[in-house]
Amino acid sequence: MNGKNKPHQSSTELNIAAESGRIQKGVRASKIVWIAVIAVFAATFYWVEFSPWGSHALQQYNGGYGTFDMKSYSPEQVQNVLSVMEPEGFTVYKKYLAGDFLFAVDFCLLQILLLWWCWKSAVGRKGKALLAVVPVLRSLFDIVENICIWIMLSSWPSFTESCASAAGTATKFKLLMIGLWSVLFAVGLVVRIAYWRKARQV
Repeated sequence: MNGKNKPHQSSTELNIAAESGRIQKGVRASKIVWIAVIAVFAATFYWVEFSPWGSHALQQYNGGYGTFDMKSYSPEQVQNVLSVMEPEGFTVYKKYLAGDFLFAVDFCLLQILLLWWCWKSAVGRKGKALLAVVPVLRSLFDIVENICIWIMLSSWPSFTESCASAAGTATKFKLLMIGLWSVLFAVGLVVRIAYWRKARQV
């Protein structure tokens, strides 16, 4: 009996070891993704905020206004800001936008990871896919906004009101997605804490 059971036991142990190995590889891969996303986020955040071509640096070229990012603005406001922009400011702003394109994509990944971390115990694959929609939309609106602003900077002193309107609309929807993501993240934290407390009581 013992001789017959050994092959079966050995096969089971091998399966457990293989599954454990796959889990460990998955954990390592997940850590690498988190580290990479956070590292790129830190680098691009520095680029758009504190670098020589960041939002703070741009303020010295357009009367303290800075960038159009994270603000509500009309075509008239855009035209007024660009009309007082120093020539060097247009170059600085384009460098800012180059970094902001990268920031928009990486921030999308970070937002997705954070939502999945919060909702991990409460949703399946379909739920994760739905959660990812909000960060993806935010990123797309951010990219559209940046493209419109780049076009306006490149074509100045020619000014297209429709382009400024499109940029302003994209910014509004981007801010809406940021607000929606914040709600999902806050609720997700509550859910994760609830699951964690429940697990401790078992």
